Amino acid sequence: MKLHNKDYKNLGVIILLLLTLTCSVNTKIDDASPDFESSLPTRQTEQAPLASPENRQTSNSVPLTIGELSVPNIIEALAPSVVEIATNGRFGPGGGTGLVLDEEGNILTNKHVVQHATEITVAFSSGNVLKGSKFREDPVLDLAIIQTEGNPTTPAPFGNSSELQIGEDVIAIGHAFGFEGGPTVSKGVVSALNRTLSDMTGLIQTDAAINDGNSGGPLVNMQGKVIGINTFKERRADGIGFAININQAKKSAEKLISLGEPLPPGYLGIGFEEITPAMAFLFDLPRNGLWVDYVQPKSPADKAGIKTDDIIIKMDNHDILNGSNLADFLKNRPSGSTITITIIRNGNDLYEIEVILGDRPS
Repeated sequence: MKLHNKDYKNLGVIILLLLTLTCSVNTKIDDASPDFESSLPTRQTEQAPLASPENRQTSNSVPLTIGELSVPNIIEALAPSVVEIATNGRFGPGGGTGLVLDEEGNILTNKHVVQHATEITVAFSSGNVLKGSKFREDPVLDLAIIQTEGNPTTPAPFGNSSELQIGEDVIAIGHAFGFEGGPTVSKGVVSALNRTLSDMTGLIQTDAAINDGNSGGPLVNMQGKVIGINTFKERRADGIGFAININQAKKSAEKLISLGEPLPPGYLGIGFEEITPAMAFLFDLPRNGLWVDYVQPKSPADKAGIKTDDIIIKMDNHDILNGSNLADFLKNRPSGSTITITIIRNGNDLYEIEVILGDRPS
């Protein structure tokens, strides 16, 4: 059959339509739904390994710090190094937290935790409970060393507090209020650095909760290193607590330990009553001081001329308002020390008497 020009044109249109239809079908296969794709045969391809968590990044994130630990891991690692301290003394029972310094049984805590203690008990995470004894104190930094015997100790890992940054995550560990069941953990950030309060300098400010019983416990970074010793909170506000930076604390502790066993306090040889407001009113006495009611014969006080009914108000220009003041003064002055005692005699006569402290009778 002979084709005319018109027939060639029609044939070209038909071929063009067939080509267009074929392209449309291919496009639909490429855009097929997941269900359709899963029905097609697949070819296994080798995939690159996933990036580790510390190396994985997103366009809007910062790489995770290498060596960071989870809070539960930090607590588990530090548990053998954090101890509970229970005390009994002049003002009744008390307590706090301590940190194991070394394998010799030296434990670091706050001075105010054990200041008035006559009995100290130390409880370890292992369940062991031992008697403790005061060794040395740093009154400026509010630190104290106590010692135990007979228990293997695990020293805490220490960091470098000079590397701290404001905003860095930290956790506070301590036996808040002496609750049963282990220490309390709170998390916060480093709110400020190098705070100064009274004689204490270089303090770390944090919003991690610090409560009664936390004193002496560690402030820890997210690498599980101790970077501070929790010491007190601002009671007029929420979320303001302070820790002694660990560089200062370690330096003080090492110095205290290097001094060795302290000499026993010197002996004075008096008995006394603390003057209360009621006693002062009844007997027309000064409102503060120690009323001497007994002098040991041949004691240093007797030899120096102190008498019954004398009222002690000062020792070497230190106010002596109660028995704790007297004990704190004498413990740093061993036998042989010469001190000056200011007394009131006969109601209004003021005397200064030099006394050479002696050895306590056995």
